[in-house]
Order: sequence, then C-alpha cells, then structure tokens
Amino acid sequence: MDYLKKTFRWFGPEFGVALADIRQLGVEGIVAACQQVPLGEVWPVETIAALKSEIEEHGMEWSVVESVNIHTAIKY
Repeated sequence: MDYLKKTFRWFGPEFGVALADIRQLGVEGIVAACQQVPLGEVWPVETIAALKSEIEEHGMEWSVVESVNIHTAIKY
C-alpha cells in the first residue's frame, strides 16, 4: 500500500531542535545533509554512517539526502 511519509528537514544538532522533539511530531523520516563537510569535499563514509545512525536511534529513517554541496567550479 502506498502512502505519504511525514518528513522533516533537519539541519543537525546545531539547528536548535532535537531529533527526539521532531519524533514527537509523528515524523517518520528526516531530510538531512552532512552540513559539517565543507563545500566541494567528499562526504566521508563515517560521517554518513554517523548521521544515519543518529537518525535511526530516534526511530526514524534518513529519507532524503538534501543539499549535496557541489563546488561552484563544477557548476560552471
């Protein structure tokens, strides 16, 4: 059965809203990025795994990878 999944854009721990608080809203999935990785740098596998694990520890899934930063030189 197909259904819509309630998701929330989370900018990380510095965002000011905890994942535990977001979960209380009935959110099932998180839209997030590895915000701490500098623009144009490759996201380390460990960083990706840590973010995914943190989200899952709060009973949600990382549903959407958002804001994959691409260096301006690549855009041109």
